[in-house]
Amino acid sequence: MALGRRAGAQRIVRELETQSHQRYVQADGIASIYAALGERDKAFTWLDRAFDDGASGVLYLRVRRDWDSLRSDPRFAALIRKAGLP
Repeated sequence: MALGRRAGAQRIVRELETQSHQRYVQADGIASIYAALGERDKAFTWLDRAFDDGASGVLYLRVRRDWDSLRSDPRFAALIRKAGLP
């Protein structure tokens, strides 16, 4: 990710996190930004929140390319199991 785009993505994700304290913000959207930034721990924190919130994006864990960088992490397989996905 180019430096300018990375800084912009970081700014956006911080803003979304702040907004999530006042209104509903899709947790899987925040997780996908963190995944793109290579911040796996934060991505998984927000994916867990998406699962807990019942976000529909969790249904697409197996097919969305947003999660390609996380697939090799054992936490991803655990989340797939937790979601009951085949």
